[in-house]
Amino acid sequence: MDFYQAVETRQSCRAYADRPVEKEAVLRILRAARLSPSACNSQPWTFVVADDPALCAKVSDCLQSGRLGINRWTGQVPCFIVLVSEKKERTGRAAEILQAHDFTQVDAGIAVQTLALAAAAEGLGSCIVGWIDRPALRKVLDIPEGKEVPVILALGYPADPAVLPKKRREEADLFRFGSYSAGEGR
Repeated sequence: MDFYQAVETRQSCRAYADRPVEKEAVLRILRAARLSPSACNSQPWTFVVADDPALCAKVSDCLQSGRLGINRWTGQVPCFIVLVSEKKERTGRAAEILQAHDFTQVDAGIAVQTLALAAAAEGLGSCIVGWIDRPALRKVLDIPEGKEVPVILALGYPADPAVLPKKRREEADLFRFGSYSAGEGR
């Protein structure tokens, strides 16, 4: 699958087949994410893979809210890739101080998007999850204090491989050339 096809067909999958994800596919996806760009090439991440059914059940519990009914579908996910944000080395920290901007969330977003596109290229479904009971997840995965989990990627084979039409804003509403007020879509 080429890059543009992966972008066109990638969608948030919330129904997974009862089939494990092969370790080699997970490794290819992780290797792609390892090459993701980051501010000052700081690579401020570690990826923790949960693919054992018992561990996946515990991770899933950290993603659900019983009262709100959020993320119940995660109970069927055969693999999670947990992105753990690390502290940046000296150059990355200096750049953030000088710019008065923390790029950690941007870096995490870039990395998880790379994971999701690589998963699509592998024929896998994925969903980026941000609703997380972080203190509980920290205990489940033994994540040390001082490290954060901005997002998790649910990963598996889609129960229904049909690609749904994407609902997106019109290009004319999104594209500007030269300046913001330059006009629509030129």
